[in-house]
Amino acid sequence: MNLPYLILLAIIFFLVLFLPFLNKRVEKNLEAFFLIMGSFSIFNLLIFGKESLNLQFAIHCLKEPIIISLACLISGLLFHHFQNRIKNGVFALERSIGLFSPFLLIVFLGIISSIITAIITSLILVEIIYDLSIKRKEKIAFCVLSCFSIGLGAALTPIGEPLSTVAISKLKGLPHNAGFFFLFNILYPYILSGIILLAILGAFVYKRGKRGLEIEKKEEEKKEIKRVFIRSAKVYIFIIALVLLG
Repeated sequence: MNLPYLILLAIIFFLVLFLPFLNKRVEKNLEAFFLIMGSFSIFNLLIFGKESLNLQFAIHCLKEPIIISLACLISGLLFHHFQNRIKNGVFALERSIGLFSPFLLIVFLGIISSIITAIITSLILVEIIYDLSIKRKEKIAFCVLSCFSIGLGAALTPIGEPLSTVAISKLKGLPHNAGFFFLFNILYPYILSGIILLAILGAFVYKRGKRGLEIEKKEEEKKEIKRVFIRSAKVYIFIIALVLLG
């Protein structure tokens, strides 16, 4: 590869790595930013890398995000319809089995994120955390632990999160011939162990947050269904951007 190609590639790499942390506007429009950077990387490949792209690559870019985008859309619509029942079920579980419920909740969120995507699982977590009857400090800690669990679990399948989708996409050919359960078969002992550890820590945090609790009532915000479609479209764009960058 020639020097201009490597220089531009390095610039793109550092912009992708650091700019979202340095600029709030970029952080809020991450999908569009990644798509622009991905387009620049393809431009760099064509002009300075002297490579050629074909129709098959374009089809691959458009097809790769479909599964996770549809999963996000369908899961989002189902959650929008059943969100109150989900919350009531969680709180009924809390009343019946007490401190074992936060442990089960974190484990459940971690595992289910690989099926209904990390995005929808995070929405479920938000709805539950919003009305969780523990002190604010412990509520924040419990939320962070749950997010770690979701992030770990989502890596198990290509529909869990965009990065696992791209990973499977890049490993499909020889020598790995990666299929749907490729990451699961390799990572599940480590990821499940991590989720269980986070659930144990979450149970202790929850127990501590119950002491001296003062409950504050808050008004519930209604979620608009159009956000479900917007979120799915953003996921689609984000994965195309990651494929281009990859």
